[in-house]
Amino acid sequence: MKRGLMMNLLIVDDQPQVTDGLERGIPWNNLGFRNVFKAYNALDARKILLEQPISVMLCDIQMPVENGLELFAWMKQQGMQTRMIFLTSHAEFEYAQQALKLGSADYIIQPAPYSDIYDAVRIAVQDVQAERELAHAVHLGQAFHQQTQTIRANCVTDLLRQHPDLNNYRKLVSLNLVPGLDELVFPVLLYLQKWDPPLPWESGLMDVALSNMLEEIFQPHNSSPVLGAVESRMFVVLIPQKELTADIVERELRFLASACEQHIDCQLTIYFNSPVLPTKVYDAWQVLQQKLRDNITRDT
Repeated sequence: MKRGLMMNLLIVDDQPQVTDGLERGIPWNNLGFRNVFKAYNALDARKILLEQPISVMLCDIQMPVENGLELFAWMKQQGMQTRMIFLTSHAEFEYAQQALKLGSADYIIQPAPYSDIYDAVRIAVQDVQAERELAHAVHLGQAFHQQTQTIRANCVTDLLRQHPDLNNYRKLVSLNLVPGLDELVFPVLLYLQKWDPPLPWESGLMDVALSNMLEEIFQPHNSSPVLGAVESRMFVVLIPQKELTADIVERELRFLASACEQHIDCQLTIYFNSPVLPTKVYDAWQVLQQKLRDNITRDT
């Protein structure tokens, strides 16, 4: 059992001697259980399930008022991911069929040796562990992706300085996170000319939205744009040239502007320059900024 995998177990049976025997007869802590809860009917079980995170549950099928199958169906409706192991002294095929249909982890005919129950719970615990590890891996992947996007964005905005730190840029090139210093890129200036969202957006959310749209638009062209925020309403984008022509870039940027207007109710003003090397982005950016200033002057 891996460190940190602590869980809760729930035993449900209307016969106290059964629940008490299972609680005392099996070394649950060896399987990573922090707490072992007991319930003598479905109503008490529901209360515990609503108050405590239960990873694995041992449950009798035949109980007064509400049986174990009905309880499990309710748990499914609540979206609970508890692994269910049914214990029953009746070997009716219909019970087993319903249990499996509901997605129970196992179905054990009583009386059964504690070793059999231990093994069934151990397998359920392994399933819980695998799911937790997968969820953790997905979380780490998302966090790494967000961190990578931030590093790329900072590196690109650094190119807008007259004397950028090319040592850091070269490190990201070696990781294939930004275009190489010998690769041509289209410098692009995006400006939020008009944007009044009906609900407040979290800081940085527009960066993510624009970055995702650019990635999706240019992916078919085997080009991965890098976006960085310069000001609250101004962004720089570097689009690797690859096999792109100026006409294709203009067409796709027009599509971006249309998508932004349609889906997030903002009006983008977009300028882009002929492809340059990353070391020449500073000069190209001065030209793009002047185009924006000229446009604003004409509008006012």
